[in-house]
Amino acid sequence: MKARLLLSLLAANTAAFADVPLAQELLKKDAAKAGEHLAALLAKSPDDPWLLYDAGVAAYAAKDFAKADETWQQLAAVKLPDGLSEKVWTQIGNVSYRLVQPQIEPQPDAAVARLEQSREAFRVAIGLNKKNKMAAHNLVLVEKELEKIYARLAKQLVAAAKKDAWDHEKAIERLQAALTYAQQAQALNPKDPEREAEKKEIEKLLAEALDRKAESHEKTADQRKQESPWERQNAQEELQKALENFQQAEAIAPEDKVAKDGEKRVQEKLANSFDKAGRKEQQQARQEKKYHPQAATETFEKALENFQQALAQAPEHADAKAGEKEVKEELEQLHLDQGDQQAQRGEEQMKREPEQAAQNLLGALENFEQAKGINPDNAKTQPRIDQVEAELAPLLTQLGQQEQKQGVQAERQNSPENAVAHLEKAETSFEKAQQLEPGNEPAKQGQQQVQAALSRLRQQLAQRNPQPGKPQPGKSEEAKQSLESMLAKLKREMPPHEVQARHHAGQKYDEERNKNLRNW
Repeated sequence: MKARLLLSLLAANTAAFADVPLAQELLKKDAAKAGEHLAALLAKSPDDPWLLYDAGVAAYAAKDFAKADETWQQLAAVKLPDGLSEKVWTQIGNVSYRLVQPQIEPQPDAAVARLEQSREAFRVAIGLNKKNKMAAHNLVLVEKELEKIYARLAKQLVAAAKKDAWDHEKAIERLQAALTYAQQAQALNPKDPEREAEKKEIEKLLAEALDRKAESHEKTADQRKQESPWERQNAQEELQKALENFQQAEAIAPEDKVAKDGEKRVQEKLANSFDKAGRKEQQQARQEKKYHPQAATETFEKALENFQQALAQAPEHADAKAGEKEVKEELEQLHLDQGDQQAQRGEEQMKREPEQAAQNLLGALENFEQAKGINPDNAKTQPRIDQVEAELAPLLTQLGQQEQKQGVQAERQNSPENAVAHLEKAETSFEKAQQLEPGNEPAKQGQQQVQAALSRLRQQLAQRNPQPGKPQPGKSEEAKQSLESMLAKLKREMPPHEVQARHHAGQKYDEERNKNLRNW
């Protein structure tokens, strides 16, 4: 190949210097002297791109490939005259190959990057001029060299993987790299049956290595005891790893029967494990339901999650299907019972303890929404929601009006901080009342009045404050938190999953509206 790689001659630009032909003549006899002569010309015109190009050719002819490469790389980074870019990229392709040529045999992996650079440079040159025969000729030679190197590196990695077959991770890593090289070699010569056969063989070896790794994870999972929660979880993790490896093997080699059978077998084991965990949690939730309904809710949800994971692995798993149906019904009923109890307490407290009543009615509404999320088709749920909302809207309006009056009194007593605290609570109550009952005129008017008063009072407080931006003393911060006090007790009693509003899969509800209610 060394003798066949073509080289461009000096690119004489007749508009530049008359001494360029002399450099061309010298190049035929003495490349070093031609370089000296061009250096003298460059001293007079250091930015002349044609002279720089010719200097690179002279360095190349003198076998100073590093200098030639540096010169042409600099030219490639700037805007060049018409016709020169093509020549520069052609020469970058040539010199990139020459720089790495000594490494091809002893260090093929180290030669790849430069050869790829050479290839891309020739492709750019051809893109600039499809009639560039030199670049086209040299591109074929460089691609052939790359093809051989890729195939050689693939074989080396396959041999190393076979030696380390006992180490699944290392063997797979090497075979994956080998497959990449084999694919690159085939891409450079797609019609060669030898390259196709090499790739197929590596795919087969890689699939087998993944199968062995999967079987190792499956064996570890089989040794775990399903009765122990920790061991059951560890077994599920190992089975998930086994499943991933079987699926990867099948993706690489679709005809791999070991992977197909293993995938089906592991999916069944995973489904059984999740189903068994779901049944245990279902029984535990039934025991908690009478005396610890909130804990039972959380345990039922864990059971439901396990049944759904079992069905994700085996959609026709009969016991998981039955378990999912049972738990949904029990969980729905638990939310309805809890909601009914809170709604009843709220109705009893409305006259004597309106704030406690609002707290319980909000809790009831949350439970009814949860129940509806589990079973949207239950015709008995929506009337419960409607009733609670109908009771909450006037109650919140009433609470807003009470806070508004206290705010007015505080302002008359020359206590603007306390007035702001009460009015902020009133504003929130009016806003929530309107969310529950659009068109609530008393709440709308009350909110408008409160907003106007708040604007006036905040301006007064800002004028008193000597340091703008500093928080006002008094109860303003307390006021922001006091709006949540009605739910404080409820939230302490509720498990985290309800406070964070974990709704079931497929639930349809107004999240923004519910979030506002929970925040209130």
